[in-house]
Order: sequence, then C-alpha cells, then structure tokens
Amino acid sequence: MALKKSISINATSQFKTDFGIIENGNETLSSECYIKVSSITATKDSIIATVQHSSEKLNFQKIFNLPASVNDGSVNFIKQAYDQLKLLPEFSGATDC
Repeated sequence: MALKKSISINATSQFKTDFGIIENGNETLSSECYIKVSSITATKDSIIATVQHSSEKLNFQKIFNLPASVNDGSVNFIKQAYDQLKLLPEFSGATDC
C-alpha cells in the first residue's frame, strides 16, 4: 500500500566555502513521488505515522499525528493512516498505488 503524487518544492541552494556561504538562488523541484507509511505507533485514539516521500529528485520524511478508531468494523491502522493522509491538503490528488 502506498500513494503517488506529483510534488513541487521551492528551495534555495547554498554552498559552504572558505569565504562563507554562497547562495545560488531559488529553484523549484518537481517530481512524481512515491509516498509510504514507514512506521506507525497507535493508541485507541490516534496514529503517529512516519511518512516517507521518495523520487529520483526528492527524499524526505515527515511525522503525522492522525485520528484513529478501534470501533467494531474499523479497518486496520495502516489502512486508516493512508485514508487520513488523503484527507490532508498536502496529499490532495494523491492516488493509491
């Protein structure tokens, strides 16, 4: 289970030299990212999910605190994490893969 989404990130590149830090300007990196939940810690009320984003150009992770349910008929925590991530604005338009 994973998600796929095109992600754009604005960044400033910098170089550390003997003369100090030199800024190389702003750049926008865009890439089709593979997004997966790499670890979960859960209670009856919440899921703390570590989410990895990776592509040829980008590789980073972020931690999310998401609501959870242990009611009868609830899906497992991994499925709940992906369902909750898709509700967040930064994952809008992400597709299952």
